[in-house]
Amino acid sequence: MGILDFFKKKSEDQNSRQNASGQSTQRSSNLFSKNELENLIRTLSSISYLFRDSQLLRSTGGGRNEAMMSKVHSYAGILGYFYEIEYNYGRMSDIVDNRIASHFLLVKNAMNNYEHRKRTVRDLANNWSDVLQVIFNMQLVPNPDGDKFKQIDSDIRKVTSAIEKLSGGKCRAPKDPRY
Repeated sequence: MGILDFFKKKSEDQNSRQNASGQSTQRSSNLFSKNELENLIRTLSSISYLFRDSQLLRSTGGGRNEAMMSKVHSYAGILGYFYEIEYNYGRMSDIVDNRIASHFLLVKNAMNNYEHRKRTVRDLANNWSDVLQVIFNMQLVPNPDGDKFKQIDSDIRKVTSAIEKLSGGKCRAPKDPRY
């Protein structure tokens, strides 16, 4: 055993611990805990269905409500990729409904490509800013849809913070389109 092997072994020993049942556990360098990711994914699920059911978006026509729901399903899928594949916390299908689980399979296939995954993560904050703008616009005038988003504002901020943490970027603040 060379001197470098000694340091490597010592580092591995420090990162590996045994829990009370004698099973080896790894010290985590993950950005998010299992519970954090589950909560973020569930929040994204809620946001997606607020978009789907939005009377305000439906009234604009063109399937905007469905498009926004699908877009947010993609964000849930991206976090789901880290939950299931990168961090090996469990199965995405165990924490979301069948519709999001099906969408996750598409996201997972795309995220399996390293270059695509790198671009997707890099652009997360910028792309999430567009979703924040839509939410902001929906809250500009009194309406039930805007009120629902206001009720989960702290959860939306948690998702935004997580996206910024993951991407290393900063989300743009929404701008009032009336001015």
